[in-house]
Amino acid sequence: IALLTFCAMLIGTSIILLFLGETGDRPIFRIGTVCFLAETLLAKRLLKFAELPAQ
Repeated sequence: IALLTFCAMLIGTSIILLFLGETGDRPIFRIGTVCFLAETLLAKRLLKFAELPAQ
């Protein structure tokens, strides 16, 4: 549950940083993109989207 909470915090952070990146400097946009990629990889690992059952 703690990792899912952390993932949700990264989602919120990435949304805020991407919004601020549109009005601000480039480094903020890059940090927002990195947060988005980090939370996507974390969610993929937690929810195991890549694993398909063998038939």
